[in-house]
Amino acid sequence: MHIETGPHKHAVQQTFFLYVYEPAANRVEVANAGARLILAPDWKPIVWTEEERKKGQAWGLKTIESFHTHGTPAGGGMTEGISQNLAGELGFRT
Repeated sequence: MHIETGPHKHAVQQTFFLYVYEPAANRVEVANAGARLILAPDWKPIVWTEEERKKGQAWGLKTIESFHTHGTPAGGGMTEGISQNLAGELGFRT
């Protein structure tokens, strides 16, 4: 499986994550969200401000350009909807 980027750490949740491409060329975020699982019945919800949410990643690599330019293929073929260059980098036959 191709790792697109990561590992990184979310600033707000403080959870670790990375992005991979599964065989059908869909981007999948692999995260450890369970690390923040809180089961206390008296736990008060946390409301994050817009300023806090803008912090994004606490650490890790800068967000890569393909994160903003590549989405799940439209259908038909595994590489339909992604660039030939990205398909080649991921090891898909085009």
